[in-house]
Amino acid sequence: MEIKTFLDFEFDIDELRSKSAPLYCRYASELEPQTAYIEIDCRNGAIDVGYYSEIGNAVPVAVAYQRARRYSIPANVSGKALAELLESSEFLALAERIYQGVTINQNGGNFIGRADDDAQEAEEELRSQLHSLNHHLLEVWDVDDWLFTNHVLEEHWYHEPLRLAVENLRIAAEEESVFIDGDLGTALLDSAHFRFRHGYTVSKAHVDALLAHGMIGLDESQQWREQSWRHLPDKQE
Repeated sequence: MEIKTFLDFEFDIDELRSKSAPLYCRYASELEPQTAYIEIDCRNGAIDVGYYSEIGNAVPVAVAYQRARRYSIPANVSGKALAELLESSEFLALAERIYQGVTINQNGGNFIGRADDDAQEAEEELRSQLHSLNHHLLEVWDVDDWLFTNHVLEEHWYHEPLRLAVENLRIAAEEESVFIDGDLGTALLDSAHFRFRHGYTVSKAHVDALLAHGMIGLDESQQWREQSWRHLPDKQE
């Protein structure tokens, strides 16, 4: 009988911990995010986390034949909470029981994983433990809704460089336990571009960023610099 000796994380636990919602992925054509999961590969003891990359949640052969076991978790769970759970002695003990209790045998042309009674019991206990993640979910906002439902561009980005505005917004979102669905930098640039094209006032930082990203031409930026009525004031009143 094969002796299984260890479990091993297939990802950087510190990187996982550092991200607000590391497993959140919503494709542009979809209303809901992809299903996230924890996976225990009973062939080699590898523990992994991820989300189903294909719409419809198609699974690889190893999962279909239960050689690797997947357990669904909320896509918007915080990275810190997920890392703490994965490192907990309770989770690791349950994962060990599952790993040790699943045998893989050939059945016709396929290799099938089958869990013994203790592994099945551990899986039920694990699913119960995973419910605790529901207490650590981030509120998900569309990037434009979060930025502009109650605010205008210059309240988020005025004279500072774009990268600093984005970093400040990222910190604010984390403090509010919010996950932003979309790219903050792109949303700010798009808003500045709209204002520029439609004759609204913008700041020098906005124009410099639009020029640097190829969204306006040098002649357009020069024309703006000569039209003081299109300039936001040096200081907000």
